[in-house]
Amino acid sequence: EALLYGSVAEYRYQHGLKEEPSIGFSVRLVSRDGVVLWASSRAAVGGGVLQRASLTGLAQDLVTIMVRSLDGSSQ
Repeated sequence: EALLYGSVAEYRYQHGLKEEPSIGFSVRLVSRDGVVLWASSRAAVGGGVLQRASLTGLAQDLVTIMVRSLDGSSQ
């Protein structure tokens, strides 16, 4: 048995010449006795020339990368 802890450091659109989604978060899987079984942190700024990324889409992409790292798949 384990608990999944997470925190969001950033989840917003950056303002400038154009608005781009900016996301950062961390996740830890901790066993009942306090041992960290897995941890991952990710951050990204979406940038698209022809199509703009959404906050939710960028977050889902980062979560997919994190989940793949659980079993050693490509990051």
